[in-house]
Amino acid sequence: MRKMPMTQRTCKSSIANHAMRLFVRLAIAIILGWLLVRFNFIFRPMFLALFATFLLNPPVEWLHRRKVPRPIGIAVVVALTGVILWLGGKYISASFVSFSEGFPQYEERISDLVGQARSITDHFSFINIDQIKDALRGVSLAGLVGNTLNSFLTALSYIVFTLLFLLYFLPAFPQLPEKIRRASPDERE
Repeated sequence: MRKMPMTQRTCKSSIANHAMRLFVRLAIAIILGWLLVRFNFIFRPMFLALFATFLLNPPVEWLHRRKVPRPIGIAVVVALTGVILWLGGKYISASFVSFSEGFPQYEERISDLVGQARSITDHFSFINIDQIKDALRGVSLAGLVGNTLNSFLTALSYIVFTLLFLLYFLPAFPQLPEKIRRASPDERE
């Protein structure tokens, strides 16, 4: 068996090492992507709370500079934010209530539109009325209400998780840049 020169062996092992590092990085990226998708019910509120922390920290710092203790400043800012969001939610829910009260009118209008569509389809041979009926058969008010309730409960759980993460992140925010600096490899002692 013939031995390879040292430079060829080094070159091949370097390529193999590079390929192995690339494979490991790709595997880690795939695993992290899977984890993000799998646990999105935790990561979405966490990232939203982190974003809210960046938005709410300046008012907390402003209150802190005015000699308001930090925990009280956090409570005040979170409470004011909650009131603003609550008022916005009331406005949106009022819109939904008016929509639901006017739903019979919308149903009548939809029936009129379907009747107009039927009269239009008489002039077009490529449109089949049975296909339109099949498409409209899948639309149900019960399904709409169920999906809306499911969405509401999901949003409510996101709000609760976000609030919990926010109350965890906001007090620790002033020390965060120092902790990140100490965690970086070039700053370790």
